[in-house]
Amino acid sequence: MKLLKKLSFSLSARLLLLFVITGILIWIIISATLRFAVSHQFESVIQPHLIQYLEYIQRDLGNPPDLSVAENLSRRLPVDITIRGPGVDWSTAPQTSPLPELKFHTMQGTDGFRYAVSRHHERFLLKTHSGDYEITFEIRRKTAHWQESIIGLLALTALIGVLYLNYRAIRWLFQPVQQIQAGVQRIGAGELDARIQTRRSDELGVLAASINAMADDIQKMLEAKRELLLAISHELRSPITRARVSTELVEAAEVRNALRHDLREMESLIEELLETERLNSRHVVLNKSHHAIQQLAREVLEEQFPLANIECHFPEKKETVFVDASRIKLLLKNLLENAIRYTPEGGPPVILEIQMKELLEITVQNTGPGIAAEHIANLTEPFYRADPSRQRKTGGYGLGLYLCRIIAEAHGGRITIESEQGLGTTVRVLINPR
Repeated sequence: MKLLKKLSFSLSARLLLLFVITGILIWIIISATLRFAVSHQFESVIQPHLIQYLEYIQRDLGNPPDLSVAENLSRRLPVDITIRGPGVDWSTAPQTSPLPELKFHTMQGTDGFRYAVSRHHERFLLKTHSGDYEITFEIRRKTAHWQESIIGLLALTALIGVLYLNYRAIRWLFQPVQQIQAGVQRIGAGELDARIQTRRSDELGVLAASINAMADDIQKMLEAKRELLLAISHELRSPITRARVSTELVEAAEVRNALRHDLREMESLIEELLETERLNSRHVVLNKSHHAIQQLAREVLEEQFPLANIECHFPEKKETVFVDASRIKLLLKNLLENAIRYTPEGGPPVILEIQMKELLEITVQNTGPGIAAEHIANLTEPFYRADPSRQRKTGGYGLGLYLCRIIAEAHGGRITIESEQGLGTTVRVLINPR
């Protein structure tokens, strides 16, 4: 079943099948045409000569037929003779099929003689009467059945060989298709430095070269975008620093606090942008070392959420993981920040659970309004917001979960999100602890 499915999917196999069907149809058409032409030619040209030829043999036999002459003629000529009549039932071909099984058609020969002719597959027979004797002539086969079987077997073997060579040739012709498919999948998966390797100079080679050129252009555009984003982010830090100094000179406390909040948001956005681009680089280097995961989580809670309503569930024994501590702390910060933002004020606490199994499992759960199913698949994409109006009160900039995803992937892990409207959201991160 799998082989049939694979063959039905294979372009080479389908093309070969098309060639085979086309060949069979051409063979049927040519065979039918040749058979009709040969049959017509035989009946109109060859058959009269054969009949005339057999009339001469009949005259040589005499009346009554001379059996010794018949035997001598059968040895010299490719014809079998059967004679039946009063006291005679003689034949030079004892293996001949019984004559009553064959249908004969009466024809008029020269000198007023009448003949009955039969053609059955490869057999040609002519039956006539000489007095009280019935004489049947059959043109003898030049090849035996076993010889024809060998010829047929050799022909079948040659046909299979030709089909195999055709299949290999078709596979070679379409070999770049598999390379193009693999290359496109790698480029689509984010490996923009992947290229399709082919030495072909035909249409498929040109297609592969076009895809490579497209990948080059995309890679250059993304690199230019990345460099521009990094440059802008770095350049924004200086005016923000000056703005913070100027903010401290503002006398009105309410205005000063609002400015401080806005500047902190801008600094956070710039830091997330920089961190995102660093982790997106194919040359990203993680500063991994051994840390107690419980200690990393407590540092995040004390530094970022000292007053937040968070319920923690940590392993009882100390669990050491080999991770980039600053990136894991950033991941925890973003997960908790998202969960707190969407938790109703005065509602149940946000739950942070850390478990150590084969993988390090970090789970953050809240009892917020939940997320519609159509948005869940896109939540870890950059700048994606379920709220199309992008109001500040309904969320951040759309980088938090995206940053969590690339941090998890940089550690050989993944992130999953489960949510039901009205019940809350659970975000689970799985990371290789070694």
